[in-house]
Amino acid sequence: MNIGKLLGFLAALAYFGSLMNLVTKRLNQYLVRRKSKIKLDKRLIQLFVRYHRFWGIAAAGFVLLHFVVQYTRYGFISRTGMTAALLMLLQASLGCFGQYIQKKRPGLWLNVHRLVAIALLIAIGFHVA
Repeated sequence: MNIGKLLGFLAALAYFGSLMNLVTKRLNQYLVRRKSKIKLDKRLIQLFVRYHRFWGIAAAGFVLLHFVVQYTRYGFISRTGMTAALLMLLQASLGCFGQYIQKKRPGLWLNVHRLVAIALLIAIGFHVA
């Protein structure tokens, strides 16, 4: 595996770690509402919820490194890769906006942040395929 593919894999892995924030929250809410005997481990929830922003920062950083390595090695840019990278940077920008400007208050930005996450998931799928 070359360094470009490794960085792309790490970017996708960090993105999915960030995406697990929503999944673990929703799954935990569902299990609590249903009074299920199945419980999610609190350490697992904390890994994804508490460190959500760091997963996102890592994903954006790996995407930028992946871009630099792939561009310097091959000299061209994949359209699907550029789309996914721009969505990743938009997602990181929305996350920073919510964290530092809106101070975690929910609003339109949070809905857009979630929609971009879905669009990014689709874009990554097209890029990898």
